[in-house]
Amino acid sequence: MPNKKFDWSQFTLRVPITAPAKKVYEMWTDPEQIKKWFLSDARMNLKKGGEFMWTWFLGDKEEGKILSYRKPTRLSFTFANSRCDITVKRDKRGSMLVLHQHDIPNSDKGKAIHNTCSCGWTFYLTNLKTYLEYGIDLREKDPKYLAMGTVLY
Repeated sequence: MPNKKFDWSQFTLRVPITAPAKKVYEMWTDPEQIKKWFLSDARMNLKKGGEFMWTWFLGDKEEGKILSYRKPTRLSFTFANSRCDITVKRDKRGSMLVLHQHDIPNSDKGKAIHNTCSCGWTFYLTNLKTYLEYGIDLREKDPKYLAMGTVLY
């Protein structure tokens, strides 16, 4: 087996979701829908160059720009000093969602971004799947437990 150097500049996650592609896409692009599985608050100007501001339950915020979008299959945006591309395709079970985060800086900070984001996106994509398929939101929202350092938010 060749000794291949790990690529810290990108990662790709895929999740099959038993829901129509149009609905999966809407869960990303409608501020009211994205709050159901991902955020506590969202503002989004869905146009090329449009700005967004996302807020999580612990008060963490992410501000960025929409780089491109194509309803109902593609959304690209800045995120954590890098770029995320969301692709939603119809498949035999409903949809296949692909998240590709790339252009992560080549530095120790970039490695931290890679690790934190790949773990965070894994949880939130799982939460999107469980929310759409079963109506279950896995996030902890109780301030008492959030203050204790619960990682599921």
